[in-house]
Amino acid sequence: MLRFILLSFVFLGWAFYEVSGGTDFAADLMAQKEQVRAEAAAQLAEKQAADRAAREQQNARLPDKTDTPDISDAMVTRAAFDASSPVLDNTAGSTSAASKPDTIAAETHPEASPPDIRQVTATRVNLRNGPSTQYNVILKLTQGTRVEILQEPGNGWVKLKVAENGRIGWMASRLLQKLEG
Repeated sequence: MLRFILLSFVFLGWAFYEVSGGTDFAADLMAQKEQVRAEAAAQLAEKQAADRAAREQQNARLPDKTDTPDISDAMVTRAAFDASSPVLDNTAGSTSAASKPDTIAAETHPEASPPDIRQVTATRVNLRNGPSTQYNVILKLTQGTRVEILQEPGNGWVKLKVAENGRIGWMASRLLQKLEG
């Protein structure tokens, strides 16, 4: 009886070995792991390329602060507001012979509001390249650091400019406090 039991275990062991793939089993497993690693690396590379392209596109959309509006483009006459005034002759750049209305310079941009200045409330926070923790850290800020808010899209992140060094980046809005006054 003991021989029968031992022979049964040997037979079952051999059968399991053959059914599971034998010596090829380990090679298939390693090949599958390599394939999964290669796919993960390709997906990561695609994601990084897409993130890089999104950052470049976002930076391209930022307005150029060096451009100043030309006041001559913003000239408005009182004739434009008064229906009884003579009409301007746009081709000649002058008014009709009857009378010349006074010209006044108009603002091309609404009056600038004061900058939104806040300070960091946490002990040490990360300033990032973009509005998520998936972006790289570009600077670490300490508690009390003053920053100017440039953009607040409402997604829990703010784009800001550090007052001390002028660096621009993104930070979680909950880590900032408005300064009074």
